[in-house]
Amino acid sequence: MSKSFYLKFGYLHNNRKELVDIISKKINIILQPTSNGNYGYRFGEVAETISIFNNYIEYEDWWQEENFKNCPTIITASFTKGKNVEKEKK
Repeated sequence: MSKSFYLKFGYLHNNRKELVDIISKKINIILQPTSNGNYGYRFGEVAETISIFNNYIEYEDWWQEENFKNCPTIITASFTKGKNVEKEKK
């Protein structure tokens, strides 16, 4: 059985482009623009997905992540392959 992990972080600043540049440089990937000014990376070596998006949707007056209301930007990453692949095969 394959284990998956899902991480979520709040980012206290609203400059997503700066965050995209930092993450892209640190883990050697290129986050691509997606819809509504969001950014993402899919099916890479580091994670299955990495996404950066606005937490508050102004035109809908809606928080995507209520627990992170102090953070205007949210970062999510999902992993399905880990360092213990050999252990999972046994």
